[in-house]
Amino acid sequence: MTTVRRATPADLDAATALFGQYLRFYRREHAPAAVRAFLAARMDATDGVLLVAEVDETPVGLAHCYPTWSSLSLARAWVLNDLFVDPSARGTGAGRALVRAAKAEAAAAGAVYVALETERTNVVGQTLYASEGFVRDDENLHYAAPVGDDVETASPAPFSG
Repeated sequence: MTTVRRATPADLDAATALFGQYLRFYRREHAPAAVRAFLAARMDATDGVLLVAEVDETPVGLAHCYPTWSSLSLARAWVLNDLFVDPSARGTGAGRALVRAAKAEAAAAGAVYVALETERTNVVGQTLYASEGFVRDDENLHYAAPVGDDVETASPAPFSG
């Protein structure tokens, strides 16, 4: 059985391992201590939500989402910025449960929609997102530019999952 809940400090080790896999999927490497610190800050912050999916009480996936504003909608929107399920747990419904939990969190916070980005090659993810009501935007292009001195770390490509 798959369950999803907000991450707690007790989840930090498992979340760090899962997020490390997520980063490798997007060809990024960061020191485990930096990943752990980033996730600990997300758990403590009030500007977003870090969710954990469990199958039989074992953490197998995570999602990170946060609020933003939609100027075109004149309303609150949310970004599902990161979603990852351990390959051994794919097919358990964990990814779908995380997407649904993220949408529920957004709705409870008054958002009018949830947005996400994924790589063009992530066909499995795209199939899941489409089946959960996400509509692919073929009209707009998304751009990003690093603004810090550490261009390698700040480089937005690949942007998010």
